[in-house]
Amino acid sequence: MDNGEQGPADGIETDGAVNITVDGTVTLGETVTLTASLDGEPVRFAAVSVNGEDTYETDENGTIAVTVPDDDEFEVEVEAEREGELEIPLADEDTEATEDDDMDESDEDESLDLGVDGNASVGENVTITATHAEYPVAGAAVSVNGEHVGTTDSSGTITVTVPEADEFEVEVEYEAAGELEIPLESAEEDDDADEEGQIDLVVEGTLEPGANLSVTALDADGNAISNATVSVNDEPVGETGENGTLTVTVPVDDELEIEVTHADRDGELSVDFEDAADEHDHDDEDDEYEEDGDEEADDDDDAAGSED
Repeated sequence: MDNGEQGPADGIETDGAVNITVDGTVTLGETVTLTASLDGEPVRFAAVSVNGEDTYETDENGTIAVTVPDDDEFEVEVEAEREGELEIPLADEDTEATEDDDMDESDEDESLDLGVDGNASVGENVTITATHAEYPVAGAAVSVNGEHVGTTDSSGTITVTVPEADEFEVEVEYEAAGELEIPLESAEEDDDADEEGQIDLVVEGTLEPGANLSVTALDADGNAISNATVSVNDEPVGETGENGTLTVTVPVDDELEIEVTHADRDGELSVDFEDAADEHDHDDEDDEYEEDGDEEADDDDDAAGSED
């Protein structure tokens, strides 16, 4: 899978209201960055699980870095559920409701901090603000005296009208959940793919400048590959026949590089003639040493015969 941000696409299934995107290369052992958003707003401090394990938490930007597991699939689940309640005493017309009227909030991660600003008297409009860890909570459902009145905006606020009742009770609930599934190729499948993409080369002939070589291209199962393009030292010289073979001439150069390509497969063979020449020279020196040794031995035998 390519680098870059990925959302719902071929082979990727998403479920739930939360949009989950992946930034990075989704391969075994790699680290990728997940971003969770709801209606364009980041899902902050949400619980994230990968393949049912390793619970993470998104940051203030709705992102988290995770490692792609060694498994058949990469399944990500994101969940966030929080609520808060605010009971506001109804005021006289001249009384302003402020954040001091907040209900007692718990320190639990699931709680929302609620505030109210405005004239909390019957028929007047007041602004309710929902935050979590000092960040605004967008998209939270708001109810007044048990009746749904709307959702908070991107700044975590909503304007409501104080009802004509004995009490003014505000409830705010935030739920966000989503799932992302990406199938993964196992290491064994990767090895098979590598084998399928490899061309084996069989070369017959004398490896020296000016000589002719028979180059045969075979697949991983040993079958001949016809119509494969053959290049010698980066120059195309022809295509293999039905038997997967092409005859090429070894160039007068310091090295020989044969490359065979067919569709998305390739194979390569390299020979450095300088190294081969050095080895040949070394062998010649050994032969000369042996010949000199034989001549010296013959001289010794002749000298011994003269003395007799």
